[in-house]
Amino acid sequence: MHGKWSVPAPCPSSHTSLPDKTLKTMTIMVQLAMLASIPVIIMLYLTQKPHVAAAASAIFGVLLLPAARGFDLPLFPTLDHSVLPSLISGIMLCALCWPRVVRAKVGQGPEICLVLIVLGAIGTNLTNGDPQVFGSLVLPAMQPTDIVNDAVWVGVSWGLPFLIGRIVTRSADELRDVLMILVWGGLLYLPFASIELITGPNMQTWVYGSPPNPFTYYQQVKFGGFRPVVFMVHGLNFALYMFIAASAALILSKVKQRILGAPILPAAIALIIMLVPARTVGVWLYALIALPLIAFARPRVQVLVALLLAILVLSYPAIRAADAVPVDDLYAVAEEYVGEQAAKSLFARLKTEDEILTRTQERLAFGWGGYGRFQIFDPFTGEALSVLDGFWVMMIGQGGAVRVLLMFTFLLLPVFSAYRSLGRVRSDAARRMIAGLALIMALRAADMIPNAAGSEGYLTFLCGALSGAVRGEVTRRMPAPMQSESSQTPLPIESDGDLGRDDSNARGPEAPLAAISKGSASLGALASQGPAVRRRNRDEEQD
Repeated sequence: MHGKWSVPAPCPSSHTSLPDKTLKTMTIMVQLAMLASIPVIIMLYLTQKPHVAAAASAIFGVLLLPAARGFDLPLFPTLDHSVLPSLISGIMLCALCWPRVVRAKVGQGPEICLVLIVLGAIGTNLTNGDPQVFGSLVLPAMQPTDIVNDAVWVGVSWGLPFLIGRIVTRSADELRDVLMILVWGGLLYLPFASIELITGPNMQTWVYGSPPNPFTYYQQVKFGGFRPVVFMVHGLNFALYMFIAASAALILSKVKQRILGAPILPAAIALIIMLVPARTVGVWLYALIALPLIAFARPRVQVLVALLLAILVLSYPAIRAADAVPVDDLYAVAEEYVGEQAAKSLFARLKTEDEILTRTQERLAFGWGGYGRFQIFDPFTGEALSVLDGFWVMMIGQGGAVRVLLMFTFLLLPVFSAYRSLGRVRSDAARRMIAGLALIMALRAADMIPNAAGSEGYLTFLCGALSGAVRGEVTRRMPAPMQSESSQTPLPIESDGDLGRDDSNARGPEAPLAAISKGSASLGALASQGPAVRRRNRDEEQD
């Protein structure tokens, strides 16, 4: 999927062959859908505010475009439903909002970790100049050109969506609109998912002529029923998205957001209910952690839990390498509470981790590089024996301890920033949205330990949006109500909260006095600002 540095797709332990037509994934409908998305994204940027256009492109691209298929170009990762929208969004942002891009100071945020990952790729290349031979299978040595491939993959697949999110999301108001788009995506999926609960994951075959891979149908049979996929890669991706959408709806309900003039809480409940037939144990666990915290805990408690999760995720590779994970106990607990099938799935993941960690010990710092060189193969037949699921174990196998540490630091720095800066955010509504999204992003990183579903581009966009919203709220100078360009968009977004509330519209004889007092305070605040601050505010208004 990423050229020579591709992350191998999970290898199913068993499957039944499907008819040949399901293997021809790039059908005419797939190609037309991918090409048609380009003018749609351009039109979004011409008619909507940048943060709305960027969020809609990233989120609905993953939700509606065909999964695991795209156009292959030299050097570039496959232009799939994540990469293609990011590229078009990046071009449109540079063309229409260049001053905003400049003010974002690219390279001074968490994205610096990606630069270090590329530098680490040089070490990987220099330490993997030998081919690997497994019977008749010969995996080539790393070449200098692989560094270029790796740099492009890191920049396009990870850096670009993150930067887009960080650039376009500069306030809690804009973050609110991003969360609302997540909710709309979840509500859009409800009828399609309901159909697949009965028919099985056939939506992509009906619409695009083929499933994302030959094993789609059989991999989604869980707990005596079908796990919906709709237009995503896998049922795990679907379940993770529905959890995030449900969490976003619950966050917005806490800031008294409305949808189509009605309270948003019923929408949140509908999305939460869909998590049950999503049939994904990990998502059930995340929901048990996050939803009560979002509903009942203060923002400071939410970011504290997010911080603890982030520390645990960053520590996991070291804990695993030290053999400090009680594998037998985990298996027994899983078998008792979620069934033998889930327990075997967990055991297979942990077994793969053990095997790849053992192999990676030989080249711990920089890993084995690309071409699947880190995987376990039969020494006589060359048959692949690894069952790859966890994103972290793929990263440590490819790039060693350097890569896995930098990648998860990149993903979790916005969570640390939210914890550190939450006390300087004035609005309670802004604190709730920032804390809730930080908790979601910490759980997303935790999901990348057993799975790879969290590597979707829209999730990296959300990570950037969190970083941009924290920075924007903390660096505000004037104590004015939060108002953003998003209030001018035609999206059906309403709020009863205090974001953008104007007391000058109050009824009664005290209204004129309140307006005069507010105007005097604003003039005093403006006069107290330095020339640089006034110039920055004027530039933002012109953008």
